[in-house]
Amino acid sequence: GDRNSRGVLKRLKDIAGSYPIIAKETGNGFSREDALNLIDAGVKAIDVGGLGGTSFSAIEYYRAEKANDKEKMRAGKTFWDWGIPSPVSILECKGNIPVIGSGGLRNGLDLARAIMMGADIGGFARSLLSGADQGQDILDSNVNITLRELKIAMLLTGSKNVLDLRNARNIITGKLREWIQNG
Repeated sequence: GDRNSRGVLKRLKDIAGSYPIIAKETGNGFSREDALNLIDAGVKAIDVGGLGGTSFSAIEYYRAEKANDKEKMRAGKTFWDWGIPSPVSILECKGNIPVIGSGGLRNGLDLARAIMMGADIGGFARSLLSGADQGQDILDSNVNITLRELKIAMLLTGSKNVLDLRNARNIITGKLREWIQNG
C-alpha cells in the first residue's frame, strides 16, 4: 500500500469542507491523538478498525509472497499483529465524535461489547462476507443471528435499548485491562 502520509490531514480538511468524511483504520486502530487530529481536520466519524480484525500487514505479506518479495514479506510478518486493539481504540476515540467499532467483531456479543466500550455502532466484515458468498438466504440468516445475539446481550445486561447497553456495567479483565491501564 501507499506508505506516504505527508499532508493527509490538510487534504482531509480540504475535502471535509465539501463532503462528510468517515476516517477508517485498517487493522491498526486509532489513538486518542489520532482522533483529535482527525476531528481538527473536520472528519465527521471514526471507524476504529483496530487490531483483531483484518490485518493489512497480513494482506501485504501475501501480496509480497506472490511477488516473491522477501523484504516486504518480512515487514508484513513483523507488523502482522501490531496495532491498538479495537476495544482500546474505541475507548481512545469516544466522546467527541461518533465512533464505529470494527476490527474483529464476529457476532452480536462482540457488537454489544463494542457498544459498551463506547462505540455508537459496529462494523462487520469477515462474519458477514462468508455468508454473502453462500447466497442471500445465508447472509440474511447470519444478520438475524447477530441481531438475536445482540438482543440476548441486552437482556442479560438489563438494557432496554442501545443507549442502556452503552451505559451497562462493563467488567474488563486480562490483557485488555492491561492495555487500558498502561495506555
